[in-house]
Amino acid sequence: MRCLARRVKSPEHPQEAESLTETRAPGRWWLWSCVAEPSVPTRCPPRLCPGNAPARTSSPEGIPGSETSDRYLLCQSQAVLVNYDVGAPAVRIGITSMPTLNPIIPGFNPDPTICRVGPDYFVATSTFEFFPGVPIYHSTDLVNWRLIGHALNRPSQLNMRAVPCSGGVWAPTLRYHAGRFYLTTGVMHGRGVSEYSPRPFFVHTDNIFDDAAWSEPIWMDLHGIDSDLFFDDDGKVYLSVGQKYRPHLEPELLEIATGTQMQAQAPHIVTMSCEIDIDTGRSLGAPVILRVSDVGRGIAEGPHIYKKDGWYYLLTAEGGTESLHRAIITRSRSPLGPYDLPPDGDGINPLVFNGDHPEVRNTGHADMVQGPDGSWWAVLLAVRPQSNGVAPLGRETFLVPVQWPDGGWPVFNKGQPVSLQVDHDLPSTPVPAEWRDDFDTDKLQLGWYHVRTPLKREYSLAERPGHLTLYGNGYTINSTESPSMVLRKQTALSGVWSTAVDFNPQAAYEEAGTAVFLSAYSYVSLFIRLSGTGKREVVARWLDEETDAVTEVSRSVDDGTVLLSIRSTPTSYTLAFKQGLDKGQELGTISTSVLNKNRPGILEFTGPHFALFSQSINQPSRTPALFDYASFRPDNP
Repeated sequence: MRCLARRVKSPEHPQEAESLTETRAPGRWWLWSCVAEPSVPTRCPPRLCPGNAPARTSSPEGIPGSETSDRYLLCQSQAVLVNYDVGAPAVRIGITSMPTLNPIIPGFNPDPTICRVGPDYFVATSTFEFFPGVPIYHSTDLVNWRLIGHALNRPSQLNMRAVPCSGGVWAPTLRYHAGRFYLTTGVMHGRGVSEYSPRPFFVHTDNIFDDAAWSEPIWMDLHGIDSDLFFDDDGKVYLSVGQKYRPHLEPELLEIATGTQMQAQAPHIVTMSCEIDIDTGRSLGAPVILRVSDVGRGIAEGPHIYKKDGWYYLLTAEGGTESLHRAIITRSRSPLGPYDLPPDGDGINPLVFNGDHPEVRNTGHADMVQGPDGSWWAVLLAVRPQSNGVAPLGRETFLVPVQWPDGGWPVFNKGQPVSLQVDHDLPSTPVPAEWRDDFDTDKLQLGWYHVRTPLKREYSLAERPGHLTLYGNGYTINSTESPSMVLRKQTALSGVWSTAVDFNPQAAYEEAGTAVFLSAYSYVSLFIRLSGTGKREVVARWLDEETDAVTEVSRSVDDGTVLLSIRSTPTSYTLAFKQGLDKGQELGTISTSVLNKNRPGILEFTGPHFALFSQSINQPSRTPALFDYASFRPDNP
C-alpha cells in the first residue's frame, strides 16, 4: 500500500507542510507523531477529528516506529492513529486506504432518495428554497458521489417566488421504470399558520445526465408532502404522500386505517395513497390511509413502497425530523393495505433510531435500493452534533447496509446505531479536495445555487472576463425574495472559504461581499460598504444569538481589491480580510449556534452555504461587484 508522509510543524496545523515523501505502511490509518506531548490524552486532537471523538489505545504492527512504543491512540470515528511518543519525529502518514465514512454526501443534503440502473446509483435530495432544485448525484460504488445536474433547473418547472424560509421543494422520490427516470416532489408555499399541503408533481427524463432532458411538471391530484411513486408489476402506479390529517372531514378513513375508533388526539400527518394515471397524473381511485403513527405528535411521512417476495413493504419516516426521528417498516399483501407491523418482540422497528447518540442523531427519512450483486442498502438523513450541541452542516446523507431475508423483514445496519463509519466492505472514502472557481468559463460551475427562483440572470461572466460580476437588484439577503446572490454548499466542518472582490460603492445602500448563509433569518456576512464619512469599510454582520439584534464590526480599507475569508471549525466561523501585502485582520469569531437557532414559529430545515452577494436596499444598483475567484480549502483529513 502506498501513502504520503507529510512533515508538519505541529499536529495542530497539518496544513503547514514542509515536505512530501513517499513511504509504505499496512492498514487503514493516519499516523501522527507529536514531539512535545507529555501525556496521552483520552480524546483525539480536534483539528484531526472534528468530533473530538473518544479514542482507545492501540499498538498496530508494521507502522514505522510502532515497534518502539505502545502509546498510540486509534480514533474510533475517523480511523486516526496518533503517536504521542516524546521525541518521535514529527511525521504524519496519510494512507490512501481510508475507511468508508459517513456521511457519504456531506453538507446540506437531506431527505435522500436512491435508485439504481445497472451499475449506476443515483441519489436525489431536498433543496427547499434554493434553486435549481433537487440535485442528482451519481456513483458506481456507493462511496464516490458526483453531482451531475438538477431535475428542476428551469423557472417553468419550479416557481418559488417569495416562498418562506425552509419552504420550497421538500422531500423528493427518484425512481426508474421502463427506461425512464421519474422525480416526484412538491413545493411548499406556506409555513406555520399559512402552511398547507402542496400539490405534488413529477418530472421525467430518459437521459438523467442531461439537465435539459427533464420534462415539464405533470401535476397530480392527491395533495401532500414527500410524494412517492410506486410502479407495480401489473402496470399500475400508486402515489403516496404525507398529508395533514383533517378529522372533521375524514374520520371514517382513520377508522378504516387503524381498525379502531378515533384517538383522543388526532395524528398530525398520515400516509395516504391512491392509484394514478402516470400519463396525466389523474387519480384513478379514492385515497386511503396507509399508516397512522403513534410516535410523538403522530407523524408518518416520507413514504416509500417496495415489493419483495410477494409482499408490499411501506417504509415511513416518523417522529418528526429531530430527536424522535426514526424509520418504521410495515407490510401488506396489497399496495393499498392494510399494512401490518412486525410481530411484537421481533425487534424490527424502528429500523433506525439513534436517540441521543454522541456522534450521529436525528436518523430517519430512509430509502432502500438493491445492488447488482443482490445486496440491499439504505440511504437516510442524519446530523452530526458537535461539542457545542450544534450540528452545523444540517441534515446530511448517510449510508447503511440492509439485511433482508427472503419473506422476512429488513434490518438496517445489523440492528446497530448509525455511526460515522459504514460497517461493510466498500471502497475507501476519498480525502476532501480543495474546490475553486476562477470564473474563466462562459457559465458557472455546477453546484452554484440561488435563493428562490430568480426572475432573471443577475450575474455576468462576460462583462469582466475572469470575474463574476454581480449587481444589487433591490433585494437583500435577509429578505424572502431572490437577492443578487450565488451560493455553494458547505461540505466540510473545517476549512477556509475565500474570495477576492473589487467593489467601489457609490451610495450608502450598496453592499457586496461574502456570507455563510443558512436562511434569511440565519446568516453571517462579510462585505464592503461606504462608512458614514464616505470611505470604504469592511463589515462583519450577524444576528445576536440572544436578542436577534443586528451586530456589526467594521474596519476601513483602501481602494482596490480586498480578500475576504471565512474559516470554519466544528463550532465557529472566523471572519477576516486582507488587502495587498498586509498581514490581514480578523473581525470576529461567531458560534455556529448563531446560524442554527430556531426562531419562534420557524423550524429551519436547510444547511449552510457560502455565498457571494451584491445587495442594494430597495434600490437597483449600477455599481458592479467584481469577484475574481471563490475557493474552499477543507482541512484534512
